[in-house]
Amino acid sequence: MNILLKTIFILIILMFPSTGNGYSNQAYNAFIKYDNLNITRSFSYNGFNIKLYAKSSRELNWLNSKTIDVIDKISIFYESESLSFCDKKPIEIYLMNQDTLNNKSIMPFLWLRKFPKGINGIYTTSTSHDENGSLFISNTPVRMTSTRVLVHEIVHYWQDMNCELYPSEAEAAKFEKFYFN
Repeated sequence: MNILLKTIFILIILMFPSTGNGYSNQAYNAFIKYDNLNITRSFSYNGFNIKLYAKSSRELNWLNSKTIDVIDKISIFYESESLSFCDKKPIEIYLMNQDTLNNKSIMPFLWLRKFPKGINGIYTTSTSHDENGSLFISNTPVRMTSTRVLVHEIVHYWQDMNCELYPSEAEAAKFEKFYFN
């Protein structure tokens, strides 16, 4: 009985945020370790602080170049609108195994809300242990799928940082079309 109570206590600590707005460092560290995302790169680009996580240098280089390309193109896409940034939260982008992303026991903080089973990616600020923006992208065997998901989720980050934009799937789809044409 004592072991059961200790286990329940530990699970409660891991499942609830350590701050009012985010998840504990332990929860993030657990999936990073589980998925072996030990290759990282931090940099600033166009005023944004970005940290990338991947399993290999090859994946990290791909993620780095695609992220920069998307930021460049999204700047062009919104160029005619005079948008002002309300916030420039740092962004952390995790290129991870799709099974890990969809595993409710490894990623419980994503599954507190109702998401369809089998997601390929998601942008959120509500689960980050330090209130950064977090992008979780499936590293699919078809690189085009990973690219499409990255493009789509970066739009949501961009929408979140701008005062005049609202999170919109329709707007994300418009940018995807612009990006791939």
